[in-house]
Amino acid sequence: MVLLALVAAVGFGAFADVGVNVNGTDVSFGYGDGWTYEQEKRLLTISGVGPFTLSGTNTTGEVHVSQETSVAVVLSNLVLQTLRAGYPVIRTAVPAVPPAE
Repeated sequence: MVLLALVAAVGFGAFADVGVNVNGTDVSFGYGDGWTYEQEKRLLTISGVGPFTLSGTNTTGEVHVSQETSVAVVLSNLVLQTLRAGYPVIRTAVPAVPPAE
């Protein structure tokens, strides 16, 4: 019985942690308030009002970030690596603004 429950959890939609978090939630969860992660596309889309904090590590090319709106996004100990030459790890639709001093 326990083995069947484990197989069901692993085999039917549960994903291993990707290692990148949005506001403390691993993106493998798929969505949160103002963001979505499409595993097939390896795409984390930030489209809400935020603020958002991205953290964690993924060096296997499983996460590319697309920021669709002008919103506060803090990168905190974030390590991302792409496996495709010329493919940006972070793409913003709006220009970056440095924090006020």
